Amino acid sequence: MFSFFLPPLVFPTASACNGVREQNVTGQVGGQVILPCYQNGAKRVYWQTEADSEVEVVNTFCAGAPCGKISARYVNRSHFLDEPLKGNFTLRLWALGPRDELTYQCVTQDPLLCHRFQINIE
Repeated sequence: MFSFFLPPLVFPTASACNGVREQNVTGQVGGQVILPCYQNGAKRVYWQTEADSEVEVVNTFCAGAPCGKISARYVNRSHFLDEPLKGNFTLRLWALGPRDELTYQCVTQDPLLCHRFQINIE
């Protein structure tokens, strides 16, 4: 039986992504949003947000598979749209509610790159 070890995800602080332009995205209560994120060659990617001063993991991808623990409120509400193995880490988030009106970050590691989106709910 073959096995391999992936070191645990290390989540950079929000300051690691300082200077990144934030885009506004508008969604409807009960609707969905699409948050684009592209980075060729990224081995680890995670989507995160911060609520009540605590980082919440929205979704993760490591070396071709999901990894890490997703926050309970995003389980069965988020997934990568298409072909993460080809560098497309675009996220679909659905069943939107008022609590989803937050800033979301797509963070790629190896190399480090950040995309930031502010979701506004109507």
